[in-house]
Amino acid sequence: MSIRKSIYFPQGSTTAKLEPSFWHALMQIAWRKHLSLSALVRRIDADRREGSLASALRVYALEEMMQFYPLTEEETASPAEGA
Repeated sequence: MSIRKSIYFPQGSTTAKLEPSFWHALMQIAWRKHLSLSALVRRIDADRREGSLASALRVYALEEMMQFYPLTEEETASPAEGA
């Protein structure tokens, strides 16, 4: 089940619909960066080059959380190299 949240921008507001796990991750990231959730979303939106806001939020959350679990050299090898 997805959750829709309103995000307020200086020029108005918008909504984004994400799964609870993504909202939770974004809230944790915002807390670590000493930002409100809205401020973090505004930054992500400002850096977005294409696609929907929801997609940009998911990718950002995934990339931020992946910093805690970096891939090993073996994991980054292509399937042909690892076989």
